[in-house]
Amino acid sequence: MDWHRILALIKLLHLDSLALNTAVALGSGAVLCGILVLVERHYGRDLSRYRRGTFWQDVGYFLYYSSGLHMMLFTTGMVTLLQSWLGSFRLNLLGGLPPIPRFVVFFLVVDLIVYWYHRWEHASSWLWYFHAVHHSQKDLTLFTQGRVHPVTQVLVDALLFVPVLLMGASALDWLPILLARRFLDALQHSQIPWRFGPLYYVFVSPAFHNVHHSVRPEYHDRNYGVVFSFWDFLFGTAVTPREVPSEFGLTTLQFPSLRSQLLDPFLMAFGVRKTPPQESATAYRAETAGP
Repeated sequence: MDWHRILALIKLLHLDSLALNTAVALGSGAVLCGILVLVERHYGRDLSRYRRGTFWQDVGYFLYYSSGLHMMLFTTGMVTLLQSWLGSFRLNLLGGLPPIPRFVVFFLVVDLIVYWYHRWEHASSWLWYFHAVHHSQKDLTLFTQGRVHPVTQVLVDALLFVPVLLMGASALDWLPILLARRFLDALQHSQIPWRFGPLYYVFVSPAFHNVHHSVRPEYHDRNYGVVFSFWDFLFGTAVTPREVPSEFGLTTLQFPSLRSQLLDPFLMAFGVRKTPPQESATAYRAETAGP
């Protein structure tokens, strides 16, 4: 057996970096999961959901994105293509600002874009078919952050590449945002009833985001914020029920298997599979608006 050729093939396919990233993701995910599970246990949350098959589906999504496999298959090619199309729009608008103000402005702009895109996912039937995969999880855990259809992730990556071009963000700007979002996403999808006190109106807490995942359709188009909750209060999409929801997911639209999660959104988008109207937040509003 020619080990030199095998090692060359591993490097060519980036399997060494995939293995390293997967190991790091497993280690960091296990530590964070252990900490959050202990906190959830303190609050008397049902921990049996960590033994169910849907939890391990979410772990699979988490590893797919954290390992860099999605980046290798889709993001790298998409960014290369957009650079060739939009390279002339590299305006470096924030280039004259000091590092801290540049980071703050970039962070706010990116979060505002994601907020409005999230609203669009609930308003557009086509985008909702893919976003519904994320909402279909009934057992929220920190790994539910990864339950994102690859089509959704490609669109988000493409959308966020535009402000990167216009504002001239560097890795020093982007990396802290990525790390902060990953940590907050994990915390927000836990079932820890933290509200963050008065910061509830500034940052998205687990209690704030759990409402968005409530099984009640009237909450599906509320609390869209990703990092900052003040966007929802500013644009009138915030809701603050007294009790944190205890039931999550969708009532009739189901994606029981990984295969259905990946393929059924395409079937619905092309009209092969019908979507129950009550599962769409937009449809719910239309049905309950009255004459």
